[in-house]
Amino acid sequence: MSLRRRFRLLPEWAALLILLLLALPALRPLWRVGLPATADGTLHLLRLTLLDEHVRAGALFPRWMPDLVLGYGYPLFNFYGPVAYYVAEALHLLGLSHTLALPATLGLFILIGGYGAYRLARDMFGAAAPALLAGVAYLYTPYLLTNVYMRGALAEAGAQALLPWIFWSFRRLSHGSRPAIYVLPAALSLGGLAATHNITLLWLPVTLLTYLAVPALAARTWRVLIWPAAGGLAALGVSAFFWLPLILERGSLSGVAFDIAAAYMSENAWTLDNFLDWHIPFDYTLSIPFQLGALQLGLALLGFGRLLLRRRMEQPNSAQTSPAPVWEWWYWLAVALIGMAGISRLALPLWMNSELLLIAQFPWRLLSIVSLPLALMTGGLLYRFPGYGWTGAGESNPPKESSGSRTGSLIYGLLTAALLALIVFTQRPQSDRLTPFLRAARDVTPAEVAQFEADTRAYGTSSSSEFLPRWAGPGLFAPQTSQSPNLPISNLQSPISNLTLLRASPFRAVYQLSAAEPVSLSFAGFYFPGWRAAVNDAAAPAYPEETRGLLTVDAPSGESEITLAWEDTNVERIANLISLLTLAGLTLLMLWVMRGRSRRALFWTLVPAALLGWGVAAARPLPPARPVQQPDASLLQDGITLLGTQVEQDGGYLIVRPTWLVAAGLPELHMVWTLVDAAGAGYALGESAPFYNTHDTRAWLPGMVMDDAYRLALPPALPSGDYTLELGLASAQSMGMTAVVASITLDASPPADSEPALPLDWRFGPAARLSGVTLTVNGRAADLSAGPPLVQPGDRLVYRLDWLADGPVTENYHGFLHLLDVKEEPILQGDQLPGPVISPPRLWNQYRAASDFYRFTVPEDAPSGLYRGAVGLYGFTDGVRLPVTAGDGVPLGDRGLLPPVKLINPPDFAPAVDVGATFANVATLEGYTLTPGAASADVVTVAPGETFTVTLGYRATGPTGADLTQFVHLYNPALGMADQRDARPGDGGNPTTAWTRDEVIVEEVPLTVDPTAPPGEYELLVGFYDPANNAARAPAVNAAGESLLNDQVPLARIAVEDRR
Repeated sequence: MSLRRRFRLLPEWAALLILLLLALPALRPLWRVGLPATADGTLHLLRLTLLDEHVRAGALFPRWMPDLVLGYGYPLFNFYGPVAYYVAEALHLLGLSHTLALPATLGLFILIGGYGAYRLARDMFGAAAPALLAGVAYLYTPYLLTNVYMRGALAEAGAQALLPWIFWSFRRLSHGSRPAIYVLPAALSLGGLAATHNITLLWLPVTLLTYLAVPALAARTWRVLIWPAAGGLAALGVSAFFWLPLILERGSLSGVAFDIAAAYMSENAWTLDNFLDWHIPFDYTLSIPFQLGALQLGLALLGFGRLLLRRRMEQPNSAQTSPAPVWEWWYWLAVALIGMAGISRLALPLWMNSELLLIAQFPWRLLSIVSLPLALMTGGLLYRFPGYGWTGAGESNPPKESSGSRTGSLIYGLLTAALLALIVFTQRPQSDRLTPFLRAARDVTPAEVAQFEADTRAYGTSSSSEFLPRWAGPGLFAPQTSQSPNLPISNLQSPISNLTLLRASPFRAVYQLSAAEPVSLSFAGFYFPGWRAAVNDAAAPAYPEETRGLLTVDAPSGESEITLAWEDTNVERIANLISLLTLAGLTLLMLWVMRGRSRRALFWTLVPAALLGWGVAAARPLPPARPVQQPDASLLQDGITLLGTQVEQDGGYLIVRPTWLVAAGLPELHMVWTLVDAAGAGYALGESAPFYNTHDTRAWLPGMVMDDAYRLALPPALPSGDYTLELGLASAQSMGMTAVVASITLDASPPADSEPALPLDWRFGPAARLSGVTLTVNGRAADLSAGPPLVQPGDRLVYRLDWLADGPVTENYHGFLHLLDVKEEPILQGDQLPGPVISPPRLWNQYRAASDFYRFTVPEDAPSGLYRGAVGLYGFTDGVRLPVTAGDGVPLGDRGLLPPVKLINPPDFAPAVDVGATFANVATLEGYTLTPGAASADVVTVAPGETFTVTLGYRATGPTGADLTQFVHLYNPALGMADQRDARPGDGGNPTTAWTRDEVIVEEVPLTVDPTAPPGEYELLVGFYDPANNAARAPAVNAAGESLLNDQVPLARIAVEDRR
C-alpha cells in the first residue's frame, strides 16, 4: 500500500495512539516528580482530602465543608466547581493516594484536551495530519502546561480540557447528519465546564452563541439552531445543581474577592513589552502576567495565512474543499484577537467597571479561550498541500497515485513530523525545574488541612477566602481580653444547668438542654443558608450571631431537645431536581437514538444513566448523626464543660472529636490525653491545643458550643483490646482534673515506621527531638555510620530528618540544614518549614516520626574535602535558634552536626616540575609549581619578606590511619628556617584520613620569607608527620625508591637575596 494511501486510511485508533505518544514529553514531569510544588496545588490537594473524608462517610456531595476555616465551615462546593475534584476522587477510590490522584487528574486533562482539539480540527479540516498538528499544538499550549506545572490550577486545566469538546459537539449539532446523537456530549461537556470552572464559563456564552449564530445568519434560517439549542438547554439542566445556587445564593458571600481582584488587576494585564515569551524552549514560570509563546503565536498566524491562501486557490464545492467554511476561520481569528486585546491594558477600564468581569480576577485567564483558536490555526500549516495529505478513513475520491504524488506524500510526512517535533521540543515542560510537593506519595489528613490553614491564614485553603459568609466577623481566632468589645470574659452566670450532646456528625447534632431561663446558644460554625434548627421537633429560627456570624439558636427555659442539621435549601432542591430530570431525559433520548444499533453504541446510554444514579444517591439526606460517649464524671474547669466525645481508630492513630460548652472567658488551655489498657497501664498520647493544635481557647466566646478534633498517634505495635481514654485540662498555672471520656476497642496498631539509617537522640528546645537521619546520593542509600560517603559535583543529595515531639509543640518552628566546610561556611543551605509543609512541628507526635527532606545538588566549584550537615530549628518570627542537647545531656550549641560527606572534585593541575616521590601509605607527590618563578635546576631568587606559593599535586594511596599534618619548610641547616607552614591538608577540610585511593589532591601553600632571614641558599622541603605520635614522619622515598633524608622531599633551591 502506498504511503499516501496509508495516510488517507489513518484510523481513529492510530491517530489517538500517535497523539498519546507525542504527549509523553508533556506528561513526563508528572511521572518523574509526581505532584509538583505549585502555586495552587496545595489548596486543591487539601480540598480533595476533605472531599474524600465526606464521600467515604456517605456525604457524596457536601456543599458545606465543616472542617474548613479551622472547623467553622465553608460553603466551598456551593460556589467552586466540584467536577475536577470528583475526577481526582474517582482515581483515589481506584487506589491512588491523594498526592498521586491529583497529578494523574492533571495528566488526564492534558490528554483529554489534546484529543478534543484533534477531533474538532479533524471535523474542520477533514484530514488527519492538520488535525493531529492542531491537537498537539493544543496539548502543548503554554497556558495549559502553565496551569498544570506552575499554577497547579486543577479546575482551570479541566476547563481547558473540555473547551474543544464543547465546540466539537455543538459543531456536530449544527452541521452533523444525525445531530441528536451529539446532544449528550454537548450537554456533558458544556455542563461539565459550568460545574468545573465557572470563571472560564464567563467567556463562553458570547463565544459559543456567536459561533452558532453566524451560520444561521448565513443560511437565513434559525432552524439550524434547533439541535444546538437542545444541547444548550440540556447542558443548563445537567449543571443546574451547581450554577443555579451559585447565582441565587451568591449574595450570602462576603465581597472580599472583588476588592482583591481590583487591587491587582493592572499588574496582571499585558503590554507590548510583556505579552510574548521569546525563550526557546518556552520558559515556564510564575511571573505575571502569563504570556503567549512567540513560536505559538507565529505558527498560528502562519497557519491562518496559509489556510486563507490555499482556500483562495480552491474551487468552490470541489472535493478538495475543507468542511469548514471560510467564515469559521475568520471567527477563530477574531476570538483570538479579541481575547488578546481583552488581556491588554487597553481593556482595563472595562475590567474595573464590571463586577461580572472582576469575578475572573485576572485578565490573563482569557488565555484559556485564546489558546484554542491558536492551536486550530496552527493546523492550517498542513492544510491541503496540492494532492497530498492525510485524510480520514472512508473519505472518497482520492487522487490517483503517481511518482510525483508519492514523493510529495513523503515530503508532506516529513514536514508533518518536523512541525510536530518543533512544537514538542519548544513547548515541553522541563522536569528538572520542578520540585516535588512531597517526597513520598501518601494520603493527607484533615489535621494537616487545619494546620496549613492556621499557618498560612489561607482559610478555606485560599489566600483570599472568597467564599466566606458575609456574616463572618473579624478576629475569629484572636485571644480575647477584658477590653474586647461586647465579649464578656468572666463572672458570667450561665442560665444553663445542663447541656448534653446526644448524637453528632459533621452535618447534624442533637443536644439535650436544661436551662433556668431562655438562652441563646452559638455553635462553632458560621451561619449560612442550609443550616436548619429544631427545638423539641419544631422548626426554630437559626441566625448569625452579631460578633462573628456564628450559627445561633434560641432555646426556651426548661428541658428541650435541640437539633441542628445541614440540608439543601429550596433553591438547591429545585436545582438538583432539574439536573436529575435532565439526566433522565438524556438517558431516554440516548435509548431512542441508539435503538437498533450495536451493543457498543448502547454503552453510551449508560453514561447519563450512571450519572443519574449517582445524582439520586448524592441528593439523599446526609448521613445521620452517630451516638456520642459521655465522660464518666463532669469534666468542668475554668468555665469549660465537656459535652461528649466520639472516638475511632484510623490505623496507628486515634481520631478524637470532643464537644465543649464555654461558660466563661478561658485561659490558654491544653488537652492532655492518656490511653489506659485493661490492666491499668497508661500510654501518654500527647498534649496539644484544641482542633489539631490550632485553636487558642482564649478566643472561645462564652456561650459557644465548640466542636473540637485531635489525631493522636498510638504507640507502635500496641496490642488489640479494650481501652479507656482519659483527658486532662492543663493551663500555664496547673494541671486540672482528669476524667475518662471514652471507651474503645482497638485493633493492634501498626509497627513503627521505617528506622532511619543513622539513629540519633538530639533534643531541640523543650519539645522537639531528632530521632535519626537518612542520606541518599543520586537515589542510593548512603551509610553515614561507615565513614564519609563519597560525592561528586552534580550529585543529588537528599537528607531525610525524622522528627518527633518531646512535649507540647506550641510553635511551627522553621528548620535548616546547611552543608558546611571546615571553616563552617555553607556551600549548600536549606531553610524551610519542616515536616514537610503540611505536617509542621505542631502536628508532630512522640511515636511516629514526621520526615523532613532537604534536597541539594553538589556545586560544580566546591573543592574536595569533608562537609558536615548542620541541623537546627528556630522561631520564624524572631529567628532565635533552639538549643540542642544530645541524648546523654551534653549541650551541642544551637545546631547539631551530622557525620560528614567526602566531596571529590580534583582541580585541573599540570605541575611545572615532576617529582614522583612517595610517602608510605599516604600519597605520591607527582609534582609542584612555584608561583612566581620557575623551578628548575637553577636557583629561584626571592627577597626577604617576599611571598611565593608552592602548589603541590598528590595522588593518594588511600585513607591514612592517623590524621597527618603536612609540612612545607624553607630551610638551611646553617642559616635556619626562613619560613614554614605546618597544617592538615585543606586546612583540615580534607584530612588524610578521608583521602581515597587515586584521589588527586592539590595543595596551595603560600610562604613568606622571614624579613630577618640571613641571605643564602635554602631548600624547599615537604613531608608528613603524625602530631599524635611524637611527630613521627611518614617514610619518604624518591622516584627511584631511595629513602630520603629525614623523610622529607627536597623540591627546589631558593636563594634569599642580601638587601642589607
